Amino acid sequence: MSSHIFGAPPSEPIDPESHGSVLALLPEYVTQLVLGQRIHPDWQPLRQHLRQCRACRAEYNSLYQQMQATYNGTLPAVTFTPTLPPFLREQRARRPQAAHRHRTTIIHRRIRSNFRPRS
Repeated sequence: MSSHIFGAPPSEPIDPESHGSVLALLPEYVTQLVLGQRIHPDWQPLRQHLRQCRACRAEYNSLYQQMQATYNGTLPAVTFTPTLPPFLREQRARRPQAAHRHRTTIIHRRIRSNFRPRS
């Protein structure tokens, strides 16, 4: 992580009066911070909004902690394998067989075409 590299400017204009605008760009901004990049001056309206807005600042703090843990490799590993609900397990068990039969039928029809090579 190098702090001499300038991060990219925002991918879209920042409306400092809009929580939606700030929250939509927050992942870009936080990624640059976590990677140790220098922040482009065009991010100033977002930074200003975060200083004034407690709700957006809370989102920033949460996202920053999660992304920092992800990039540093300290995010806890998943220790269990989630199981599918019964109705999804049944659909999953039936679906591949039906799809396979359908594909086989199409292949057989293509093989039984009326194509005859010229003599």
